[in-house]
Amino acid sequence: RTVFQTDETTAFVMELPPYRLPTAKSIWFHMWQRTREFLENAWTLILAVSIVIWLLMSVPVGATDGTFAATPVDDSAFAAAAGMISPVLRPLGFGSWQSAGALMSGFVAKEVVVSTMAQVYGVAEGETAVAPTTFLEDVWFTVASFVQATIDALKMIPSIFGLNLFPQTADQPTDLMAAIKNGFAETSGGHGALAALSFMVFVLIYTPCMVAVSAEKQEFGAKWMWVSVIGQFILAWVMAFLLFQGGKLLGIG
Repeated sequence: RTVFQTDETTAFVMELPPYRLPTAKSIWFHMWQRTREFLENAWTLILAVSIVIWLLMSVPVGATDGTFAATPVDDSAFAAAAGMISPVLRPLGFGSWQSAGALMSGFVAKEVVVSTMAQVYGVAEGETAVAPTTFLEDVWFTVASFVQATIDALKMIPSIFGLNLFPQTADQPTDLMAAIKNGFAETSGGHGALAALSFMVFVLIYTPCMVAVSAEKQEFGAKWMWVSVIGQFILAWVMAFLLFQGGKLLGIG
C-alpha cells in the first residue's frame, strides 16, 4: 500500500453550478405539477370517504320519522354503523356508539372529533349575539389573546412541579362537557376520567386523516398504506387498552 505513495498532494476541486433565484414561472410550474399529481391520486379516496360519511349520516334506519338528509343522527345509519364498531372499543373504556362515531368522522379530519361528539350527543351550545368590530379591533383582540394565552401558559409551568403558585378558577361546565363526561362515566363503569384519557391517547395515535392516507398511498403504494392504517389502529388500541386497564388495576381514575 505504500510502494507508490509519494509526498505530493493534489488539491480536490469540485465545480458547483451557479446559484440563481427561481423565477415565478418555474415556481408556479413545479407547484402546479405537484398539486396536480396529489389531486389525481388523492381525490378518489377523499371523495369516496366523504360521500360514505355523508350518506351514513343522512340515511334513516329503524323506527324513525326522519327522512333522507333530515334524520336525527342517533336514528341514522351512521349511528348503526358506529354501534357495530363500539364493542371493539369497550375494553378501552369508551365503547359507546357516540365515541365510535366520533372516531369514524375523525378519519376524515381529526379536528372534527369534538364537533362530531357535540352533534351525536344532541347538544347545541348557546349562541350569543356578537357586535360588529373593526379591523383594528380584531387585530388588537388577536394580539391581546395571544399575550394572555402566553401568560396563562407561563403560570401553568410551576404546577407541573407541584407548585400551586397561581390558583386557577374553574370554568363552569357546559352542556356538552357534562354530556361527554356522563357518557365516558357510563361506558367505563365509573372511570370516566381514565376513559377520557384513554380516548385522547387513541385519537392521538390511530390512523391519521384520509389526506395523509392518500399521501401515503401516493408515496409508498397501496400495500404499505394499508400496513400503516392497520398498524396505527392496532397500536392505538393496545396503548389505550394498557392505559385504561392498567389504570383500573392501580385504582387510578
